Amino acid sequence: MRIDLNRNPVLVVIAFVLVGGAVLISSAVSSASGSDGKAGKDMSEFRPHVQTNTIPKEARVPKPVPFAAPAPGSGPVHGIVENSQAPFPAGSYRIENQWQELIDGQWVQVYAGSLYADPREGVILVVVSSADWSSSTLAVTYKAGTVGALKIVAAKGTTLSIQSSGGATLRFDARARAFV
Repeated sequence: MRIDLNRNPVLVVIAFVLVGGAVLISSAVSSASGSDGKAGKDMSEFRPHVQTNTIPKEARVPKPVPFAAPAPGSGPVHGIVENSQAPFPAGSYRIENQWQELIDGQWVQVYAGSLYADPREGVILVVVSSADWSSSTLAVTYKAGTVGALKIVAAKGTTLSIQSSGGATLRFDARARAFV
């Protein structure tokens, strides 16, 4: 059987499509295989890099203490500190100010403010740190109720006078860690 391609242009188009497809498949297979003729990539390039030179233990920088110590030579501030920064997660509390003092060989820091989610809910947070600031813990959170944000306005010994944004006056004993 003899086919005249000049008379049947559809067959010419089909032939070109078949030959072109075969060429494309052949080039795709050869580019996927490596230079050694193996198909696929070398899996070693997907392995995690392992560091071979480790830092000696004595040269490592220690992890920071969660509650920062005062700068060397500056000495810690005693009493009321007008600072709204506090070592608590962002979005947890709105801190108005703080008070800190060395009590029985430990630094006691009292933060006054409100809950971030509800500024009407006044809170007192107490952080106790070692005398050298090498360790710190959040002792407890005290809620004053819906009196508004709290602010420390005065201190006599370890008894703090606290004013709420709603107008209430409260007293908090930092040594006893309780409202009085």
